[in-house]
Amino acid sequence: MEWNKMNFGKVANIQNKTLPQIMFINPDWFFFQYERDNSYLRKKFGIEADYIYKRVRNIKPKENHYIKHFLFCDYTSDGFSPINITEAKTKFLECIETGSYCQDIDYLDSQQFTILKRIDLRFPKSLKGYDKQSYKFFIKELKDYLFDGKRISEKKAIDFFENEENFILE
Repeated sequence: MEWNKMNFGKVANIQNKTLPQIMFINPDWFFFQYERDNSYLRKKFGIEADYIYKRVRNIKPKENHYIKHFLFCDYTSDGFSPINITEAKTKFLECIETGSYCQDIDYLDSQQFTILKRIDLRFPKSLKGYDKQSYKFFIKELKDYLFDGKRISEKKAIDFFENEENFILE
């Protein structure tokens, strides 16, 4: 796909970046722009924006894993971690893709969480409309999980989003 560079708006860290890059820099901005009525982003970057939106909601976890999406006590996102599928089905079946929140009773100080079969980059926004702090945690964990914390260049971001094996596309 031919990726255009962002050249509108007042947010400095997204200027002259492609949408794949923006997803690793400022996904909150992307979701805000994409989901608003009469979205200029969707008008100007329609196919690219739709393509990215579908993929960032369905990032495939590493083999034999689901994803535990954690909550702070104020019900904002506290990132995620992988959980073995067998452990998830054995201990937390009621939390897998149900929208229910669980707590691991083996750990008294355990946070609440829900389990998804995918990494949903929109998860922090689904809890609170605007939450820059949660996205900072989430993006750091995503980079650590997918790229061992290494810097993500434009090419690396584009290659990631163009590889269908990185997503659960149904």
